[in-house]
Amino acid sequence: MQFSGTIRTIWLVLVGAAIWSLWLARNEKAFKEKDTNPIDLLFYKKLRTLFWFKATKEDFLPSIDEWWENPGCILDSHANNKVVDFCWSPPRTGFIKFNVDGAVKNEAAGCGGVLRTHEGVMRAVFAGPVDCCGVDYAELSTIKIGLQVFTEMEWSGSESLIVESDSKIVLNWINDVSQRPWRWWSVLLEIDSLVREIGVVIFTHVGRQSNTMADALAKDGIRRLQLFKAWW
Repeated sequence: MQFSGTIRTIWLVLVGAAIWSLWLARNEKAFKEKDTNPIDLLFYKKLRTLFWFKATKEDFLPSIDEWWENPGCILDSHANNKVVDFCWSPPRTGFIKFNVDGAVKNEAAGCGGVLRTHEGVMRAVFAGPVDCCGVDYAELSTIKIGLQVFTEMEWSGSESLIVESDSKIVLNWINDVSQRPWRWWSVLLEIDSLVREIGVVIFTHVGRQSNTMADALAKDGIRRLQLFKAWW
């Protein structure tokens, strides 16, 4: 490779993540007879690339949303010496934060979420389709899915959780029973039940500029056929 410095690192990560994703998919097929469809393979590659970039502890991504739609933008960004601006703020010590977002496009809707520690370490992600009943319902469903993922991780009772969303309307429904619409009452009751199971859950509003990762996952979720979720 006739590159040096940051551009060389970017290429090594991009190519390495692609090859590693292909190799793991090959092993799944060879040893477990499990097929990986191309859409999922691309998703895994993008996700691994993002984690590997973060592991370098360098500011690589010009915009998570832009990168998720067009990974090639990262090369143009650094070639033009653009400055990266990350607006995500870590939770206070003793808490772990789930950033969630719902997205609607045409007649489809998606959800996305990323769970991070106060040190910024990613511990879980999810993305996938949800019923398209408007943007507020997509956001409400996303919050429910985020809480379900957290309970499936079996961290309930051991970690205090902050859930950040950029929908003030939906957060008002959750925090104030008198504001709840009857139409979505059953979903809100499910959220109440999950909150009781988890223990300490704080719902807070965050600007879209500080919720870019969840927003990108939600937009990708629109194109997926089923929900993807993973934690470690």
